[in-house]
Amino acid sequence: MEEIELYHITCIEYPIGVVNPIEDLSFYHSKTLTDSRSWINDFLDENSPEDFPSRKKSFYACNTIANCKALKSTICNEADCIPRIYKVRMNNPIKVPMALVTHLFKLGEDNTVNTDIANEYWTPTEEWKFYEYLSEEMEIIEEMINSDVTPMGQILFWATNSNSLLADDAAKANNTFI
Repeated sequence: MEEIELYHITCIEYPIGVVNPIEDLSFYHSKTLTDSRSWINDFLDENSPEDFPSRKKSFYACNTIANCKALKSTICNEADCIPRIYKVRMNNPIKVPMALVTHLFKLGEDNTVNTDIANEYWTPTEEWKFYEYLSEEMEIIEEMINSDVTPMGQILFWATNSNSLLADDAAKANNTFI
């Protein structure tokens, strides 16, 4: 079994150690039930290889903290949510291109290319920039804590260059923002 360390973003406060498998629906999937995205998990699960985990019962992780931060608005978009990023360990996670989930959403439920997209999602043939990792088991190693609790400290912790809150490394060093 291949065991790798990844990062998981959530509103749930987990203790250090193994997290119990999801009995009903994942935190992420339960959030999609109130909007127009829930069909995507159903569709991808229906088109997945037999031995792959269900998106509806999986924990999701990213390979970098920056990628977790990019998901903050999707995962932690409710007022009472305190976003948390954990370093986690997963056994044999499935590595799939997250962009295709967004692409399915944009195309809509009845598009003729959706099955091709599902095939590429579960068994990628292209190189993708951003992957999500799915597993029905997860172990929490540690919470990635931002020790600077000032408002600017929080902004800098959650900001990434990918969302253009910071101009570049020189701007970060000089606290110059665009």
